[in-house]
Amino acid sequence: MFEDLTGGFSSRSVSEWLPFAKTDELVFAGYNDAIGWGELIVIADGKVLRQFSYDPSNPETNVDTGLLPAESSTPLKTWIEVASFVDDDQLYGAETGWLWVRESG
Repeated sequence: MFEDLTGGFSSRSVSEWLPFAKTDELVFAGYNDAIGWGELIVIADGKVLRQFSYDPSNPETNVDTGLLPAESSTPLKTWIEVASFVDDDQLYGAETGWLWVRESG
């Protein structure tokens, strides 16, 4: 698990995540409360189980496919539910960690 503090991974498409995940489980979840954006991608066994993207400034790019078991009581409708998913995760926001900086050149 890693926490992307740059926001750079939010520009990755599902077609880019699938080869990265291969047959492993992968969850990408992120949100930005300043602009009301949220995204959740869940992959397992080489298949996309859930893809949700909500951007009020670009509604034509919104995606809502698949369903997670937890959504029977709290379905994803906006970025707010994605934020709750991220904030409720016990592994998110560790107090210690590594910062990797890649120098260009």
